[in-house]
Amino acid sequence: MKTAGTSKHRGTFAFLENVAPNLFRHRENHSYWGIKKTNGKRTVHALGTTDRKTANGKLADWLGDLQKVDPSNRDMTLAQLLEKYEAARTEIAPSTRIGEKGRIAKFRELFPRPMETLVARVLNSDIATWVGLVGKGKRASTRNQFRAFARALFDFAVSDTVIEKNPFEPKIIRKAQK
Repeated sequence: MKTAGTSKHRGTFAFLENVAPNLFRHRENHSYWGIKKTNGKRTVHALGTTDRKTANGKLADWLGDLQKVDPSNRDMTLAQLLEKYEAARTEIAPSTRIGEKGRIAKFRELFPRPMETLVARVLNSDIATWVGLVGKGKRASTRNQFRAFARALFDFAVSDTVIEKNPFEPKIIRKAQK
């Protein structure tokens, strides 16, 4: 069998053996991994299973999700996304633009991750933390505006093929706050 790397470096990649196209199995813990090279960049994804049938299904899902994302957008940071989002919102009313600029400023100021973070690395918990920080002591309608902004920002990233799905799930946030 072909291995993905040499055991000289002793990292996870050194223990992966190719068992099918894009499917690799860890020699020691028998977990499955997906590896796909697109436009000269290798993407590695843990499939989270030791069962081959499950791994095949998860690999197919992951490869399908990869096709939804433009490879040239994979390296987009939060700062770049905000700039692109702001530039795309030129057709809104001036009063709406003022409120949105304030929400963008709060996002830059209080988001728990640095603005150099890749958009694909943002988690629902990051967004929940931000909504909690900006909404603390505010009316419910104000908190809802911040939630709507977060949803719109990451929906924009999905429609621009930066990420395959919106990481923001407000239902989970509301359950955690109760």
